[in-house]
Amino acid sequence: MSEPQKSEPQNGRGALFAGGLAAILASACCLGPLVLIALGFSGAWIGN
Repeated sequence: MSEPQKSEPQNGRGALFAGGLAAILASACCLGPLVLIALGFSGAWIGN
């Protein structure tokens, strides 16, 4: 008889990575314009 395969327990590392990536992308939406303004990129063309 063959031995049952040992599977590693799911520790949620994939979910943690996906959540972290989503948080970074969500914060980039708010921080991106502030960084551009701090670097001197400003003007009406940014809103277009």
